[in-house]
Amino acid sequence: MTTTRERLPQLPEVPTARALGWPEMERLAAWSALAGPLRLPKDVVERWSDALAKLARDPDWLARNEKLGGMPAIRSPAETEAFVREQYQLYEQLALRLGLRSP
Repeated sequence: MTTTRERLPQLPEVPTARALGWPEMERLAAWSALAGPLRLPKDVVERWSDALAKLARDPDWLARNEKLGGMPAIRSPAETEAFVREQYQLYEQLALRLGLRSP
């Protein structure tokens, strides 16, 4: 099973979690993010944001990413912060429910 919304083109025979009746599993995702220290100067943040936006349009990078099964989602700094917080809370709740962490 994959936790992606759509079947992966590289694995067309593998069903999605939603297709198997577990749509909540879509919240689990492999991801990476670029992070910096608190109060990083705005111009530095903007340069990194511009570089990542350019990367998201690079056909070679997109093709290599797809070949590896990647699903790029280049987000703004605010969107990234919100996504990371959501993922942290999700995994914290799972750890508590599974008894892997004490309240």
